[in-house]
Amino acid sequence: MAIAGWAEPAWVVISPARADRSLASTLDHARYFSLATFRKNGNAVATPVWFAQGDTSGDYFVFSAGDAGKIKRLRRSDQAKVAACDARGRLLGDWL
Repeated sequence: MAIAGWAEPAWVVISPARADRSLASTLDHARYFSLATFRKNGNAVATPVWFAQGDTSGDYFVFSAGDAGKIKRLRRSDQAKVAACDARGRLLGDWL
């Protein structure tokens, strides 16, 4: 069902390398993370997002509007980084 004026929703799945336990330990107690995606000119654009952690896969899921800037940038390039943050985007940890 599409709502007039709304783009189709999009899911972002962040799948860290199995050996990368630092991401899991950093995000275990976080409610939000800052998702930094990159423009064509290489500048990072950080956006605070709510996320859900997969059961046993180690994946993290983000839901967004399909026409959101972060989704457009991720479709162009899968380069991204994350850091734990509060709801306003203030970082609570290092970029991973």
